[in-house]
Amino acid sequence: MTHEENSSSVGKSRELPTVEIAVPCYGPQPSSWWQRFTMNLLAENKTSVRIKAIGVSMSMLPDDNKNKLSEFVVENQLKETAHRKHQTDINRNILARWFTHPEDHPNRIEEGPADYIVFIDADTKPPKGFIRRLIDLKREFVSGLYFLPQPPYNPVAYYRRPGGLYEAFYNYQLGTLVQVDSVGLGCAVIHRSVFERIQKNFTVYMSKITGALFPIYNEDIVNTNKYSGKKKHPWIANGTLSIPVEPVDWTEETSPWPYFALEYARTEDHFFCELAERVGIKPYLDTNIVCDHMKVKDINEEQYQMHKAQYSDMLKRKVRKHGN
Repeated sequence: MTHEENSSSVGKSRELPTVEIAVPCYGPQPSSWWQRFTMNLLAENKTSVRIKAIGVSMSMLPDDNKNKLSEFVVENQLKETAHRKHQTDINRNILARWFTHPEDHPNRIEEGPADYIVFIDADTKPPKGFIRRLIDLKREFVSGLYFLPQPPYNPVAYYRRPGGLYEAFYNYQLGTLVQVDSVGLGCAVIHRSVFERIQKNFTVYMSKITGALFPIYNEDIVNTNKYSGKKKHPWIANGTLSIPVEPVDWTEETSPWPYFALEYARTEDHFFCELAERVGIKPYLDTNIVCDHMKVKDINEEQYQMHKAQYSDMLKRKVRKHGN
């Protein structure tokens, strides 16, 4: 290769979008998953994207056990696994902190911040080339399609009902890009600006009762006076729930910014999508990117279609239709 050709190649490489890979784990994963994961990254790195860092947060508890395993701690045998810091929301917040503060990342490959964070759960198997394909959609927040690992095997993408509950997006069409209210983050690409806009428009408060951190939209804060009352528990007056809180001092706080939270039996992805929506960003679902969801067996579209046919009458009553 001549010097001119080499310079041209380097110039093209610099123009590639930069990404940070973020993998929340359930603990030990089959070697087959890690092999496929590695091969996918090698196929894309420096050809369609530039990977600046790879972060793995261990170990995310399975969905059914997020708030249960602590009941089974026997002496010190499960204490490390059951610790609060290893649950889903905390793991995602750690990965988001490394993305927003690259100087703190333990596995930095290249200096400087990346353009996008790519969440790949360690039980999701995306197709090759999915990162650049999602980036090329020119959306700030976009997800591939994967499925719930138990009946009714619905897509992990949702619309919000008027009462606030979520309804799964059953009647999707392959080969489409559609805006939804919430998505799972097993295969998602999110631009840096989403995190920056959330931080700019929210203030983090701490509950004086539980110590939990939660962001409040700035326009919803009536005043910033510290609570001086004597009540030490939440109370309701005139239809409003009140909780004694105080703003977080980030010069002393060591916890990551709370982009994700498990609350009221809801998963952390709903929480993040609602924060993003308040700053004008709703997720898109690309049904060209179809993933397997690895559990005891891979969950894919075949299970969904079989279940849909079996319960077609029920689904006709409850789902909304998706136009072209």
